[in-house]
Amino acid sequence: PFTSVLAVYVTCQGITGTLLGFPF
Repeated sequence: PFTSVLAVYVTCQGITGTLLGFPF
């Protein structure tokens, strides 16, 4: 489902933001 894909995308953005130090 698209919702699941979107949830994974948002989660990855959060992890990337945390690693880079930016609140994505």
